[in-house]
Order: sequence, then structure tokens, then C-alpha cells
Amino acid sequence: MDTPAPSNSERIERLVGALREAQLDALVCTTPSDVLLVSGYWPIVGNAVALVTRDGHVSVVAPEDERDVAERGWANEVIVFQPGSLDEIVSTPQVVCESLKR
Repeated sequence: MDTPAPSNSERIERLVGALREAQLDALVCTTPSDVLLVSGYWPIVGNAVALVTRDGHVSVVAPEDERDVAERGWANEVIVFQPGSLDEIVSTPQVVCESLKR
């Protein structure tokens, strides 16, 4: 018999337990599948970040044009950013750095 997938809260509890055991403050996820696992949001373009803190707070940093999709997940907070423009090309880490510092 297959084992049922953990619920959202159980998944976060497991992550918090692992963070505490490893004496880490947070987990930062950047691959779409990992962002999905911790937040319930699948990045469409792939340039989003999810952050889980050892107190169980889940934040997602996503492009502005994916706000609606990101907000359908279970993250406590969705922070949006403006990706580059036609005038300037910037990397995702450059754009989300300030958001991650919070």
C-alpha cells in the first residue's frame, strides 16, 4: 500500500524539525519542484524562491506577473518583484536579494 503524502502543515513541521536538528535558521529553495514542496506554488517561469524558517514561517519571492498563482499556495507571505526589463537584464538573485534579507 502506498504511503499518503504529508499534509501541508505536516510537511512544514518536518522541515522545521530538520532545521532545528541541523541547527539551521532557514531553508532557501530555488528549484521549481522544491518551491512547490514547501509552498504549494509551482513557479511558471522558474525564477522564484521559497524560504522556510525554523519557526515555520514560509515566504515566497515570485515575479509580479505570477502573484495570483503564488498566492494560491499556502505560504504565509508572498513577496513579488519586477524581473528585468527590455532596457536592463538582471539575474534573479540580484532582484530578490533585498526581499530575502527581510
